[in-house]
Order: sequence, then structure tokens, then C-alpha cells
Amino acid sequence: MTSLFLTRAKLRRDPDVATLQRILLPEEADRRLEASHHLVWSLFAGDADARRDFLFRETTRPDGRPTFLILSARPPRSEARLFEIDTKPFAPELAPGDRLRFELHANPTIQAENPKTGTKGRYDVMTMAVMRLTEKAPQLEKARAVEDAARRWLGRQALSAGFMILERFDPELEPKADALPGFDRTACDIDEEPIALLSSGFQSAAVPGRRAARFGLIDYAGVLTVSDPPALLAGIAKGFGRAKAYGCGLMLIRRA
Repeated sequence: MTSLFLTRAKLRRDPDVATLQRILLPEEADRRLEASHHLVWSLFAGDADARRDFLFRETTRPDGRPTFLILSARPPRSEARLFEIDTKPFAPELAPGDRLRFELHANPTIQAENPKTGTKGRYDVMTMAVMRLTEKAPQLEKARAVEDAARRWLGRQALSAGFMILERFDPELEPKADALPGFDRTACDIDEEPIALLSSGFQSAAVPGRRAARFGLIDYAGVLTVSDPPALLAGIAKGFGRAKAYGCGLMLIRRA
């Protein structure tokens, strides 16, 4: 596997940058997604012909500063001096049986046939789970269908990416609710579930001159067991799901 780099890029505190923050990262969610996409691209703008070879995720520090976690095949460079950058090689030494806490912000999709129109295409698992129910299905049934579809999607990723989800959550290893600020847990007993779904919903990205891109999002957190270290690292490098250009797909790991 090629070398990888993990970067924490924090928007600088300097007054000349702080005064531009609302322009660089608008508060409106759809505009912010598109803006963050371009901001992170600016860190890899040295080669105009290069394809996207990085994954990223926006987080917010306790002091409110926007921060991006970036996994890339080349070190980023802040030519415009908008960011404070801390880059380290990403080469965790993993062995079969290792247990890792993980967090994943994903756009999980499947290739399926629309049960209402009969057309085939790629749909996010939440939309498809609800479409397969009757229109009069209770809200709780819809929520359970979405949760089940989200879990099964992650299980399929695990099969090809060299990891297994623990059969039972150890409460001592439970990710804290404040690990991902702004997200709420779904109503599930995480002591009896292998993963916690911190949130689900839909997001749009305002793309100038084009129809807004809309996609479903799931935030996962839990504990996994490594079964095939090279496959897991390759999966993390590739990313999970779609909408990777908009901050989805990066799995964060640490020792459990």
C-alpha cells in the first residue's frame, strides 16, 4: 500500500482569516458542504491534473474553530496560509484480533430497484428501506427499518475490508456521546448492539450551476475486531460509501 498521511488542519485564528470565516465556511449547511469541499481541495492544489486522493471530515474544536481531519496519499500544503497544519504518517501496526474503536461518517448506498417505479439505480440505504415499506407504515417501523439497513450495510463493508463488528458492546468501551458534537443517538440499547448509530438524516450540497446534490448520512461508532490488517488499511484508504468529496467515508480508528 502506498504511503498515507493523516492531517489535522485547523482554520487559523489570525484576524485576517477569522474575518473571512463566514465566507470560507458559510453557516448554511448546503453551502458549507460545497465550501469545505473546495477548502480542502486548496490544500492539494499544487498539481492541477491530480485526481482526488484524499478523504476528509469536518469537526469542530471545543474553542469553535473549524477543523478538518484528512487522510491523503500526499502531504497537504497551505499555500494560502488559511490553516494550521499538523501532518503525520498514517501507518498503524495492526494484527489479527486487535480491537479498535471506530467512528464513521458515511453515505451508505446500494444498487437496487425502486419498488415504486421499477427503475434500477443507486439509492442510499435509508431511502430504500423506507420505500420498501407500505406508505401507512408506523414511524417506529420506518426507524427500525432504517437502522437495520444501516447496520447490514456496515456488515457488508466489514466482509470486504478485513474487520468484524463485536457481537456485543462492552459498556466500558462505549464511545462517549460527546465524541461527535451535535449528533444524537438513535433509540437503541447499545449494550446489546455491536455498533451505535449516532445520527441519520439527509444533507444537500449547493453546487453552483448544477442541481443540488442530496444524500443520506449515517454516523456510526463502535468497536471492531481486525481480521485482515492489510484489507482494513486498504479499506480505510479507499473510504466507505459515497459522497467522499463532501466529507464522507473516512473511518477514524484508535486502540480500544
